Amino acid sequence: MKRIFSLCLLLLTILMGGQVFADADDGVLAYWRAEGDASNSSEVKQDYSGSGNNLGGGWYNNGARKYDVVPYTQEGNTKSFSFHPFSNSRKLKTSTAVAGSPDIGVANFDEFTIEVLYHPKFGQYTNDMDQNDYTLAAGHIRGILTCYIMDGSTYQSQPFGLGLFGVTKTGDPAVYGKFAVAYIDDDGQDHFLEVAEEFVFDASDSANHKWYHLRIVKSSDKFELWVDGKLMADEDITPVLGNLKSHEFRKLSGSQKYQWNLGYARDHINGHDAYSAKGYIDEIRIANKVLDPSELLIKNTKVIAIEKYRGPGPIRSIIEFDGCLWGVRPGPHEVVTSDGNGGYLIGPIQIGYSAIHLFRSTDNGETWQRMRDLDVSNAFDYHDPVLWTGNIDGNDKLILAYGSTQKNGTYSGRRRVRVAEVAGASDTVSPSDGVNPRVQYDQTIDYLADYTDSNGKIVHPFVGAPFILQKSNDRLQVYYDYETIDNDYKGHQWIAMKEVEFTGSGFNYDASPRIVSREPAGNGVLSRDGMATAVILESNLNSPGNDTILVVMEGVKKETYQSGGQSHDNFYNVIRSNVSTDGGVTWQYTDSNRKILYEVPHQGPDGRTYNTYNPFVFPYKYTDSYGSTINDVMLTFCTDEDLYPNGWRPDQSNMPPEFRTSSIKATRINQRLRRLTTNNTIHTFDLPDIDLTDWHPFIDSTTVGFSVRENNNYNSTIYKGVDGKIRCMVDFFRNEQRMYELTVPK
Repeated sequence: MKRIFSLCLLLLTILMGGQVFADADDGVLAYWRAEGDASNSSEVKQDYSGSGNNLGGGWYNNGARKYDVVPYTQEGNTKSFSFHPFSNSRKLKTSTAVAGSPDIGVANFDEFTIEVLYHPKFGQYTNDMDQNDYTLAAGHIRGILTCYIMDGSTYQSQPFGLGLFGVTKTGDPAVYGKFAVAYIDDDGQDHFLEVAEEFVFDASDSANHKWYHLRIVKSSDKFELWVDGKLMADEDITPVLGNLKSHEFRKLSGSQKYQWNLGYARDHINGHDAYSAKGYIDEIRIANKVLDPSELLIKNTKVIAIEKYRGPGPIRSIIEFDGCLWGVRPGPHEVVTSDGNGGYLIGPIQIGYSAIHLFRSTDNGETWQRMRDLDVSNAFDYHDPVLWTGNIDGNDKLILAYGSTQKNGTYSGRRRVRVAEVAGASDTVSPSDGVNPRVQYDQTIDYLADYTDSNGKIVHPFVGAPFILQKSNDRLQVYYDYETIDNDYKGHQWIAMKEVEFTGSGFNYDASPRIVSREPAGNGVLSRDGMATAVILESNLNSPGNDTILVVMEGVKKETYQSGGQSHDNFYNVIRSNVSTDGGVTWQYTDSNRKILYEVPHQGPDGRTYNTYNPFVFPYKYTDSYGSTINDVMLTFCTDEDLYPNGWRPDQSNMPPEFRTSSIKATRINQRLRRLTTNNTIHTFDLPDIDLTDWHPFIDSTTVGFSVRENNNYNSTIYKGVDGKIRCMVDFFRNEQRMYELTVPK
């Protein structure tokens, strides 16, 4: 096979001296996406890198093969380039007459990184155009991406080719697909890579009819072929005696130019273009430098999650204080007592009393000890408590924020956001201690007055779900849900924030909240933002407190879908964000500022879009392969998008979380809010092996034979253990939390 592919790369002329041209700062010379282009064969295909190296002529686009939202760009992906068996009248290629800036036709390719997504077609497609034959037979070559050297309109040589080959194994009649790539150096010698036999795939197996992420990297001393994030083959191309230019890409001479071609390669035996890709190609990016893994379009390195704990534990926040991990959750009041043998007993539930449960772990969350309940009351229900720890005026402090709702009373504003200091917490305090840990200086920082709606019903506006962040000037910020009572926006929920200062004997706080996230005033779009978490993207060392702050929250987006011959409105959940560059003093609400970080790109069988909600962000700092410190952000969230492959309908966005079907996903974003990895699964749900096209979320689990507990979860909380490892705690309701240890890609 190497000989066949070498024939495809055979030089037909002797090429002389090289030229070096200036390139773009990021090295990306072309990025072809198929998005926004008309579905015809004459449309120019746009170069999304901004370099202007468009593709001309050729194949039509097809919306049937969606890939996903592209992690690096965070842009929707609804089209791809579709390639039928070869026709000489249809080609996609860069122009040798019109130059881009920088011009891919004359650039230096001694180093390069090439990314391509390829979805091959196999077998007879009788329902396709012209009933084309897509059979992969032994000896077939499918040209995915090639480079020609052209002199005007005259073909000279093919110094680069990426393709899929049809091969067989000894004694096995099946045909297998094998990826291979080659380039020709400036000494005229070819360098060929192919996947090993153990990694070829059976073309007749429908499981292999999918997208493949191909990456080819050439540095000054290495040539590499990657498939789906795995290094499949490489070659040392360090110059040696007899091949002193092995590390140099074939150079141009005189008026020659490189022409990059999508979906076909040269048939040198018959002297014409041939070897059609037969399938779909998308997200093609060519850079003439070696890109760091953090700069790739598609991240195939996975967040690996290993379950380490299952049982009662904290939710929403886990922090390190006095060498231990601490966390809280709401629940009924119970008393912790000693069993007399060095262990502890959780007493019976005190009927009618609500409490904030406190937990401590001395082994990074692999076990949790229930401690003395914090706030206890028979007049209030507590919800969404969080802990924060940090240094204030030279002292390490443990601060609690939570929501409370008066059960039966006359408060005008039954729902409140409160803060308090937690005192007496230590690595030695006994769980059965009758005094410590305890709350002190407990204060309300915000509430909203009740009002009567147009139907005469008394409404108790919601405030709650607080989250605490400390700025570089040591001041605390509390972010929380805020169901506004503004007459023009009744029913809207925004994200609000107040700055809080701990004085040592209480708290000072802003009189009025700052609105962090909402729909722009007057646009008529519903805001239902909630469950905010926040991180410092960049501290302002020259002006402490004027930091760049990222806030991430769930929200809703409206769509119209068709059902029963009629149009219906639907609100589905998306993950939104907002950034303040002055420490939270000002916030902008336009779509470009209130950016959607993730929106599921798929619709269910009824036309409604799947949901993603309840996000959690956590700062993730690491050193890259160049020795630079990278400040990225880990993001976890709930989603029902895994219902899509099974053809199940999305949940309603207003369903209670304990009844929603949820997978927990993780990804990583950078400071430009670009998603750097595909969604990595921490936990996914079980589905019954029966047809439930009219499945209802409240269905009895014993009827369908699957575990509801696996399906219902919420509050994925990322934290760093005392040992520095990243972990995630997930709430599965009914007194069960699970901790996963994460291996995070760089």
